Amino acid sequence: RDLRPSSRAAAARGTAVLLVSSEMSELVQWCHPILVMRDGRLVFQQENSEATEDTLMSAAIGASEPSGSGRRAATSA
Repeated sequence: RDLRPSSRAAAARGTAVLLVSSEMSELVQWCHPILVMRDGRLVFQQENSEATEDTLMSAAIGASEPSGSGRRAATSA
């Protein structure tokens, strides 16, 4: 799937564009940085140049330590 041309143009102008997707390949292609939220909390952040589909999926499902060099977001209990 391709982002709408208006979304790409807005991003090129420096406007933030929020893309919500469960398609990991789409996130790696279009987003930077990539933020992963789970249960309403930010749990992981990584630049798309470093991200892999496996890293994102691990963060999304709550694996104890996602593979890769991404940084876990601080969470409060």
